[in-house]
Amino acid sequence: MGAHDTLLRQHTLLSNLVQLPHKIIQLHGNEYLPEFVLHELSHENCFDLSKVAYFVDNADFNCVKGVAGIDRAQHYGTSASIWDEPHAYTEYMRSAPFNTMVRAIQTCSNKRQARSHGELAESIAQDLGFDNHGIRSWPLKHDNDGFIMYEKGSITDTFADDYLVKALHLLSFCPIF
Repeated sequence: MGAHDTLLRQHTLLSNLVQLPHKIIQLHGNEYLPEFVLHELSHENCFDLSKVAYFVDNADFNCVKGVAGIDRAQHYGTSASIWDEPHAYTEYMRSAPFNTMVRAIQTCSNKRQARSHGELAESIAQDLGFDNHGIRSWPLKHDNDGFIMYEKGSITDTFADDYLVKALHLLSFCPIF
């Protein structure tokens, strides 16, 4: 990637990330807000994740819960922005097969059992159709942990890896129902 391409990609990534807080506020209180944010973060103009599953680990309630899942192969079939037609996107995501599988996952807390998120990811990767996945985790409020499993659009693309965990903190502003 040349210097011009790198600058253009950085600009595009930054532009997408700085718009997200405004978009989050637009849909504040929407039960499916994490799916909107995950959709934006996984977009090819952002972190280019072809498949991503978001989980919350709550040791107090001894629970790991699947919150949202995006599989870009199950393309949302409209040219309109998901933020312009949130009801339509929410309806689509309610029945999207990958999202449904992720949201159905509920198991005992890794944190409470002193297990790593990687152990859980390994046990569910095949069920979710992950072939070559990565894992990232970050602390959430109320002593919870968030973590994602993901596959990149291009395995060799490491351009934005250092920024991914920081950007995932945006999911911390989304309510979990």
